[in-house]
Amino acid sequence: MEVFSIGPEEYAAELDRYAPHVYNRVAFNLHNRSKADNVRFLVLADSKVRFGLIAGERDGRLLSPFSAPFGGLTWRGRQSVEHLFAASEALKRYASTTGKSISITLPPAIYSPSLVAGQTAAFGKVGRVNQPDLNYHVSLDFQPGNAVSKLTGPSSRNSRKVAMRRPHRLLIAGPADMEMARRVYEVIRANHEALDHPLRMSFEEVMATAPITGSHFLLMQQAGEDVAAAVINNSAPEIAQIIYWGDHPHARIHHPMNLFATEVMEWARTQGFRLMDIGPSSEHGVPSPGLCRFKESIGCELSLKHTIVIEPESGSGC
Repeated sequence: MEVFSIGPEEYAAELDRYAPHVYNRVAFNLHNRSKADNVRFLVLADSKVRFGLIAGERDGRLLSPFSAPFGGLTWRGRQSVEHLFAASEALKRYASTTGKSISITLPPAIYSPSLVAGQTAAFGKVGRVNQPDLNYHVSLDFQPGNAVSKLTGPSSRNSRKVAMRRPHRLLIAGPADMEMARRVYEVIRANHEALDHPLRMSFEEVMATAPITGSHFLLMQQAGEDVAAAVINNSAPEIAQIIYWGDHPHARIHHPMNLFATEVMEWARTQGFRLMDIGPSSEHGVPSPGLCRFKESIGCELSLKHTIVIEPESGSGC
């Protein structure tokens, strides 16, 4: 099997419809191409195309993703383990030919257990598996109107009861509603600044990306105040992914997040989503205990997000 670089239009025609998540599609990567020195659209083929990989070049490395939560291979239909391991060997040769390491962060297993397990094994044979990050998700398998059943322990349920003492309503908008989206962003910005976690995306970047990722903007009000908000992507069929969420620091005394979490779950279930990807709670393998506790309190389950680095052979490259 060999690796070939092709144009984005040809790649989209060949592989886009097989992408396991939105971050492996051409439109998303072209939209973010300014965040890399160059974007390579690679196909792995023998007698026919079997896999694709979109990688951004930055600091002398090839990164999948270069501006997303995760990347990895796109499989062109059903492929055997034999072909997958051949593809990993081809990527090792490609790294050696180019003299550039290839860093691949895989999605958590909820996006396709077989595809993620296969890539972890195949890439691990030719590369270095870094310390995995913790990722949380919640199943939306509760009965209609019973998202509260996901809350675990008396503390989370009591916090929700406290929040319920104030009148509340959930507002939902798409990317066309600029005013609503800005209100959502401002709540999240205030939340992140209070926690000393500056947002990585500006409001303009969020809005420019929203049509590509099928973003939804959710805002909860209590007594007429904006108290909690979320930006949620349609990251894959039947999976809603929380990109940002949080409560406004001024509202924290009323414990809105446990109520907001159940409201968001109820909304996602009615939209036909089966799972919610709540996102990582560690960085470079180091967990954030507070984030882990909160996600566990709303019924989330844990999975791993692996990053594998394939290094070129020493003395190779051009």
